[in-house]
This record gives sequence, C-alpha cells and structure tokens, in this order.
Amino acid sequence: MAKGTKKPLLLLACLLLAVLLGGCGREERQSEYEQQKIDQAIQISRDQFIPLFDNLSTGDNAQGIEDYTGEELAYMLEQQSGLQVEGEAVKSGITSFQLAKKEVGAIVDFGEAEAYVDEDAIVVRVDVKGEKKEAYVEVILSNDMFFRLQSAALNPVSTLGEKLERAALDTVIGMGTVFAVLILISFVIHMLGYVPKLLGAKPQTQAAPKAAPAPAVAPAKTEVVSQQSGEDDGELAAAIVAAIVAYRSAEQADGPAVVPADGFIVRSIRRRSRR
Repeated sequence: MAKGTKKPLLLLACLLLAVLLGGCGREERQSEYEQQKIDQAIQISRDQFIPLFDNLSTGDNAQGIEDYTGEELAYMLEQQSGLQVEGEAVKSGITSFQLAKKEVGAIVDFGEAEAYVDEDAIVVRVDVKGEKKEAYVEVILSNDMFFRLQSAALNPVSTLGEKLERAALDTVIGMGTVFAVLILISFVIHMLGYVPKLLGAKPQTQAAPKAAPAPAVAPAKTEVVSQQSGEDDGELAAAIVAAIVAYRSAEQADGPAVVPADGFIVRSIRRRSRR
C-alpha cells in the first residue's frame, strides 16, 4: 500500500475513535446526572413528601385540608416548606393515605427505596411499615430540577393468605355467576314450551243453561153450571169431557200430556132453545 493512502485511513480511524470516546463520555455523564436526580428524588420523597402526607391524612388535619382548593394547597405548601406541588395531586394523595391507613395503620418505619425515570417523570417507590401491615408509597415527581409533585399514593401489601383468600372469593363469585346464568337460561327455555299453548288457547265459552221443562199444568176443574135443575144426561156429559181432554192434549208443545178425565166434572148442562 502506498504511503499516500495510509495517512487518510489513519486520520479516518482517529476521527471515528474520537467520536466513539466522546459519545461514551456524554452517555456516562448523562447517566450520572440522572442517577443524581434519582437519588435526590428518593431523599425528597422519604424526608419530605411521605411525612407530609402522613401528617395531613390524620385527624383534624385532614378535615381542615378539605376546605381548601388544589391551588390554595399548592400555594400554602410552597410558602411554608418550599415544596412545589400540583394542587390536585395533594388532595388525591391525602385521600389515598386516609383510605389505606385504615388497613395499614400509622407509618412507623421506612424500608428500601428505588426509583426510575419514565420520560418526563421520576417514579419513586418506598417500602414502609405500618402498625397493622406493610405497604409501599409511590411518589411521582417531575423530571427536572424542581421535582414538582405530580402524584402520591399509599398502597397496602397483601400477604400470601390474603391473596389466596381473594383468589378463592373471586373464583366462587365467578362460578356462582355462571351457574346462576345457566339456571336462568334453563328456566327461560322451559317456559318457552308454554308459549304456543298460551297463544293457541281459545277462550272457553260458557254453555247456555238448558231450559227447564215447563211444569205440568195441573188440570183445572171445570164446572158447567146448569140452570135446568133435575136434568141429567150422562151421555152428553161424557162427550163434552172427551172433547175437552182432546183439546188440552193438543196444546202441549213438549209432548203429549196425559190429562185425567176425572179432572173435569160436569155439574149441569144448559140447553139452548131452538127458534
């Protein structure tokens, strides 16, 4: 290789090495800066924000905080302690501490702490020990030199027994819901069998009551009064009685009625004189 070509290649290699070394130096310096911010965020969370929320969420302090707006709380904390916070973050953090401390109790000790950078925020997790059970506090700060509070929450840590109990309860509720739905579906399917009967049923009409047979007319006793005393014509009386019985029998519509001949008594016969 000619000497003239070696110099450009050597120069190019030196430039690449300088760029790589410079990049590594910037990356190392950047990671150190971020680590410093992470360490500072952990310290601020443990020394300032967690004790602040632990104090504000107890007793009369919590009741007094409810009367202020988020902007007012942010202004008061900045003036009194120099902490920069978002007002709504303070109110939601106090509510979270109040609800969790019923299960955790008062915070008595701190445990391990860790943090990581999530784009424009630094998420800090600090393990705490309560009077009743263990928990952890999650604090979210802005990823800048101000470490402005964006969120805070106290979360109880469930034990293995509590996790198993909750899992068993969820299983029972889920299976119970499934069986209840299946029973309901079976009942609906069973009731569908009665729908055609209900739709095809015709209203039952009441049969008209049969007319009661007309009571037999008691034969009336007919008396023929004769104005001629002492006159007795047996054959004529018998003919009259037979004619009346035949006439009454013809008047019965439902059938022949038997009219006894002894129901008619001829007392006398009146004759008309021929002119």
